[in-house]
Amino acid sequence: MARRTHRQAINEGRIDEALALNPDTISTACPYCPVMLGDAVNAKKAAGQARPELEVIDVAQLLARSVRLRKETAAAPGDSCARSDDMMSVLATPSAEGPDGAPDPGTQRGGSLT
Repeated sequence: MARRTHRQAINEGRIDEALALNPDTISTACPYCPVMLGDAVNAKKAAGQARPELEVIDVAQLLARSVRLRKETAAAPGDSCARSDDMMSVLATPSAEGPDGAPDPGTQRGGSLT
């Protein structure tokens, strides 16, 4: 059996945190994380622990998708505004504040799971 690297353990831990929220999409702003988190998601899919349609994308891709969907939905007759649940998939981002209102040290890199 192959030995798990520290990187794999971190990726799997982050994906476990995200899967607890039952997301459709996991988004990240880190340029390396789509590959690393994608590897962990693919392992979870292979083990039957993640839905096949779960995806890992860059936050810019998520924004572009949201804008495109909003334009398409707003153009529909009688629908002046897209519904927020149609515009965005679940974005797994913890609060950047701790219980006392102070910044949470675990989210100092922008409040994302990466």
